[in-house]
Amino acid sequence: MYFQRDCIFANWDPVLQEEDPTLAWDLFLVILSNLLDKHAPLKKMVIHENLPEWMTREYLETANDRDYWLNKQRSSPDDPIINMTCINYKRITRVMKRNLKRDFFPGCT
Repeated sequence: MYFQRDCIFANWDPVLQEEDPTLAWDLFLVILSNLLDKHAPLKKMVIHENLPEWMTREYLETANDRDYWLNKQRSSPDDPIINMTCINYKRITRVMKRNLKRDFFPGCT
């Protein structure tokens, strides 16, 4: 909605007044690029391609659930149910990680 509004109210006069199509196209791209940078900025992403072999999908899902509850706890720290759930997920992921590593690296405990 705001993107459409900004496109409508953008100053397109330099594009429309330019006689050279190549320069008009370049001006158009500059204006459009500025609008896109404002409404859809590039985000830096971290891609974890080389996860440790011991890390299972079940562990990753549990860790994601733990992180979800940690964020909920930060937004409402006084809620006892959220706090208990968060504590339980921390404990579960800690034990799960320890067991996975113990099973993957026998004799290293």
